[in-house]
Amino acid sequence: MRAERNVSEMKPSARSTRRAIVAVFFACSVVSAAEAGSVSETPASSVSASGFVLQPVGIAFELHPRAPIVVVATSDEPLRVCQWHGSFGTAWRGSCRRVRHGQVTLPDTGSSMHVAFRIQPIRRATVRVQTLEVRWHCMDHAFAIIRSATRLRLDGPTFDC
Repeated sequence: MRAERNVSEMKPSARSTRRAIVAVFFACSVVSAAEAGSVSETPASSVSASGFVLQPVGIAFELHPRAPIVVVATSDEPLRVCQWHGSFGTAWRGSCRRVRHGQVTLPDTGSSMHVAFRIQPIRRATVRVQTLEVRWHCMDHAFAIIRSATRLRLDGPTFDC
């Protein structure tokens, strides 16, 4: 009831905008729910980079997945993926996961939130990365990368939503 009262107290232009946002969100949710049974094992949204030096601080990604995120990497030294800014809710809290055998799958959030994670060298030294790819099924086109000192050229992102 409180949400309804807040919407009715908004100015007409804000109320119209709110309804449009809710309608778009609802339409996306219906499509996502209909497609949920058809989500393939291989995520179709992706971003990749190759031939770069990963600085100790790493690079951070933010996106909105509807299935687990897969990070695939080949590098001269081991890499890890660390939770960043408290994302992933209760599915993953404040730790890092090692990229083993060139791949790591991050926990599923149930598509309920945007997530942020950082890919960085385990030994906190610069590492030569031959290939890096992040794959996911998207809820929306939200995507951000915070490169810091690492210089790279991205291919993508491409989205399956």
